[in-house]
Amino acid sequence: MFVMALIKINSYLQHCFSSPQLLRKPWFWNFFSLTNGISKDGDVFRDVKRILEQRAQTKMLQFRQIYGRAHLRLSSLYVQTLKKKKNKKLELNSETFRTALIGYRELERGPRQVPTAKHWCLNFIGTKLLRVEFFSDSGVVIFLFENSRESRRVFWYHWNDSRGDFTKRWKVFSLKPIINLSGKEIGSWLYLWRQYHGQYHPLQNNCQHFVRDIISAIDEKVANQLISLMDHHSVTALLPPLFYSDYWDEKMRTREIRNFLLSKGPVVLRLWKQKDAEQDHKSNGPSTARSQLGAEPIAPSKPEPMTLPLPLERNNSSVQHKSNSDYVYSLLFQKKDLEKTAITLL
Repeated sequence: MFVMALIKINSYLQHCFSSPQLLRKPWFWNFFSLTNGISKDGDVFRDVKRILEQRAQTKMLQFRQIYGRAHLRLSSLYVQTLKKKKNKKLELNSETFRTALIGYRELERGPRQVPTAKHWCLNFIGTKLLRVEFFSDSGVVIFLFENSRESRRVFWYHWNDSRGDFTKRWKVFSLKPIINLSGKEIGSWLYLWRQYHGQYHPLQNNCQHFVRDIISAIDEKVANQLISLMDHHSVTALLPPLFYSDYWDEKMRTREIRNFLLSKGPVVLRLWKQKDAEQDHKSNGPSTARSQLGAEPIAPSKPEPMTLPLPLERNNSSVQHKSNSDYVYSLLFQKKDLEKTAITLL
């Protein structure tokens, strides 16, 4: 009878195995026994329950370990590939991605808060799975997953802080096919964006602005389409004059940040490449390089100075900045300080 009940409730089992947290709920097993006329005192029922609960506990621990290992700090974007015996430490710099997705999830809000607020993230799919998010407390956070079955479950289902069961799926706004976008290039965009818009603001620089700005470097048309989906833009739709001014303001910001990322991204990559050469020279030493190449090692060239424009000024900003033209003009006549600024960016 118990076996026949298992066959009839195939959907229950699918739900169970897709939600390990559910298997550990006492009410579920009470409902399971009542709806199928199975006694909870039977030996078979207790054995099956114990086995499934143990598997659910193991699966949850595995999900949490995958989630913890995938976490990367933004400062670790620029790290040389380290080799330990036959194993290689995989970093974002060595990966290549072919698809970009814009995902979102509903925020858990109280009864007096806005129920339609959404948290956005930027996903990249390739040989690895990459998710990038921007938070108010921790800034830019990066998750790099292996492209395995368990990792895909953690990648596509977000972590719920109240339960941590990975049962709520990320929803997708847009999918953009890309061709061999390197992880180092994505890292340069994130690095530059943090220099340009690193300070979090709930209305003017939140997770939605972050995703829109980064995706503008890939496709400006998709980035402009995202403006109408942003939460604060939906609020301004109640007032038509404010709606149009906000739309054009966001569109101009999208164009500015796109030009900034695409123009300064190659400069950052060259600086990182030169720093790679310097570290290789220090680690190998002159004797090793001479024995391998038969000549003295070539000294790395002097890094090119790079100037960063000031953050975009907002109407309610409490800090008064100089104009971008005055800022760049003053830097041009301070060559030594400019070179020091470029070196500190490394």
